[in-house]
Amino acid sequence: MKEQSSLKVGDKILLADIKTDISKPLYIHFFDERCVDSKVSLEHLPLIIDKYPETCNYMIINGSSLTERDLRKAYQLPESVSIFQDSNFELTQQLNVPTTPHALIIDRNQSLYFTGNYSDGSGLCSATTIYSSAPAVALRFLASNNQPPLFTNYQVSFTGCPIN
Repeated sequence: MKEQSSLKVGDKILLADIKTDISKPLYIHFFDERCVDSKVSLEHLPLIIDKYPETCNYMIINGSSLTERDLRKAYQLPESVSIFQDSNFELTQQLNVPTTPHALIIDRNQSLYFTGNYSDGSGLCSATTIYSSAPAVALRFLASNNQPPLFTNYQVSFTGCPIN
């Protein structure tokens, strides 16, 4: 497993390579089809989007060979979700994300609000526990205009599949 990211909550995140609306916070999900955990997490991401549709703009950083169309169809992703192709993992590595699945939430000031995995503290979340995942809890705090929550290292550590 690669070293943990040096990114910390509050760090400025430069998104020059991504054309996106910064009028809202940005929720970024990192995906690689070669990782089973990444596939499972992406299957559940629409549940989070449905619960917090107005809190953030949503983006998938696609490290797979799937086209945008195929990715949307396979995971029933709404058209409102942006997809950024990153099959060489250049942007993923630039953002210091060493594994998939992973989520980053960037606030309106382009500061890191959350970085972590889809764990609820006991393991990878399922469809019934996704709302207890660290990213969903962070979204709940963000939607309530609160400071980012504190998580245990296990909840936000880099688990899943290493970026190659």
